[in-house]
Amino acid sequence: MTTDPNAPPDDPVDEPDEPAAPDPSFERRTQIDLDALGDKARDAAEFLAGLFERMDLQARIVMVREEDAIELDIEGPDAGRVIGKKGLTLDALQFLVNKVVNRFPEGRKHVVLDVEGRRHDSLAAMAQRLADKASRTGKVISISPMPARERRVIHLALASNPGVTTRSEGEGSERRVRIVPQNRRRSGGKG
Repeated sequence: MTTDPNAPPDDPVDEPDEPAAPDPSFERRTQIDLDALGDKARDAAEFLAGLFERMDLQARIVMVREEDAIELDIEGPDAGRVIGKKGLTLDALQFLVNKVVNRFPEGRKHVVLDVEGRRHDSLAAMAQRLADKASRTGKVISISPMPARERRVIHLALASNPGVTTRSEGEGSERRVRIVPQNRRRSGGKG
């Protein structure tokens, strides 16, 4: 407060700062399904919720699976904004969440983020397109190296496709999926 007796009473300098009433829509802006979360998953979800609130995003964080990895799906009206250009924002968020959750070596669990199942769906759709191409051309198709979880999505998406088989080849970060057509054309022969 100022001590100027001549200041008008409605001068904001003379009024004490009152805390603003909480905005109920902001409090519910990011929802977390906490019932099914373990400690690491809860840490990941709470960290994401804090980021989303700072980014002014409306989203819901849902646990998909927690076995060898923590899989969290992001849903809601602003979920598309989380993806970013070519998935770069989602990848960056996943990197940050993993650094925060796994800052201590004991009990490390990889955190995988998805937005409304799009990553999984797009990998499965890509696998089907490539399988169709492999069947049509009779040639083996190698997919760029990818993490084990993404390779697993490819294998599962094509497991029931009678026209192709899949196998992973390579080592470490260079491991990739190969889609092998059943009607494979061999090169080097006559004809």
